[in-house]
Amino acid sequence: MGIFDLVFQVMQTTSGPRGAGPAGAVMGGGFMAFFFGMWCFMLVLGLSGFVLFIIALVQILSRQHMPTEAKLLWCLVSWLVPIIGPILWWSIGAKQHPAMTTSPSPPPPAPAARPTSMNSIPQSPPTGGL
Repeated sequence: MGIFDLVFQVMQTTSGPRGAGPAGAVMGGGFMAFFFGMWCFMLVLGLSGFVLFIIALVQILSRQHMPTEAKLLWCLVSWLVPIIGPILWWSIGAKQHPAMTTSPSPPPPAPAARPTSMNSIPQSPPTGGL
């Protein structure tokens, strides 16, 4: 029996008119239905805030050219102001401290062209004989 089955069973026995069954328990409202709904909402909100914080934290700490004080400040803002802190980082901080993109290195110089025929090879003047 899972936690949801247990909560649903408690909701059936504590709220709604007698004999109304599960529909009466939920439709009848009551404290347990409200509590269960708020519990689910807060769980989803908390998990999404935690995921946003982790993503923002990885992005903040990966900025190598960013000063340490700025990193610390943005980490604290993202942690102490849930959900809004990471959004502030992406809308303000990431624009102030853009990630360094690694531009491709210039291609190596082309090798010198080889002569295509023997006539194009420079001739050196003959030097003394045998």
